[in-house]
Amino acid sequence: MDKIIIQLFVFVDDFLTELRKMKNFQAQRLGKAKCGRKRKLSLSEIVTLGVYRFYFDFKSWKHYHRFLMTSYKDYFPDLTNYENFMKYLNVSFGLVIVIINILLKQHKGNRDLQFVDSTGLPVCDNKRISSHKVCAEVAQRGHGSKGWYFGFKLHAVCDLKGDLLSVLITPGNVDDRKYLEKILEGLKGLVVGDAGYLSKDLVKQFMEKDIFLLTGVRKNMKKLMSKSQHKLLKKRQQIECVFSILKTRMNMATNLARSVTGLFRHYMYCILAYILKLRINDKLMIKN
Repeated sequence: MDKIIIQLFVFVDDFLTELRKMKNFQAQRLGKAKCGRKRKLSLSEIVTLGVYRFYFDFKSWKHYHRFLMTSYKDYFPDLTNYENFMKYLNVSFGLVIVIINILLKQHKGNRDLQFVDSTGLPVCDNKRISSHKVCAEVAQRGHGSKGWYFGFKLHAVCDLKGDLLSVLITPGNVDDRKYLEKILEGLKGLVVGDAGYLSKDLVKQFMEKDIFLLTGVRKNMKKLMSKSQHKLLKKRQQIECVFSILKTRMNMATNLARSVTGLFRHYMYCILAYILKLRINDKLMIKN
């Protein structure tokens, strides 16, 4: 794992170096605290540590911080206490969003086949919905394949390799078709989705933008399709595998957040960790 954190730091540090060279990019505003002592950890170290947490099966950030203090103090001698560490992660929240947007745009328009879907991100157990306070004003009740939940919904587009091309988080009660145009912005080619995206108007609308939307049908509709269409719909399981990795292996869905900012910081770092895992692995395979 020591090699992984070194590779991760080099990737993040090189990326931030190139990011600072971009015109109209004010790096001094991102990752800078409004008050308090000047932090000793660099932005590259903060982002690296935030991403590295999702390489392990830690249930909370506190357990992960204890692990860093005992195992990686030599790598990061300026590692601070838990409270300041979480403040640093929250401060770097805006920078993480910028990095994700740039990485997603790099692969947009380069794929002929994409898959779109959504999945629920519950913030508490159903029996605690009435007493939940952290996201009471922003989260909503939604319905997924596993029933009703209270929280948010992750909308995503991926390619055949499972590489994310677009992501969006909305309240749990939002219709999948409402923000489909925004999610597919910048994409071209064939997009495969489930019956939740079924709409004649959307198909015509996207055809004008060189996007061909193929969806499944509802249970009460007649099923008529070619063998090639059936194979494409079966390949839609790729994005379900992506959601499974994010939610099961990387623990993206959590009910331990103490603030909305902390919750979405957790979401964004998890998404960035997933993207970097694939990108770094691809680079290593090319070199070998």
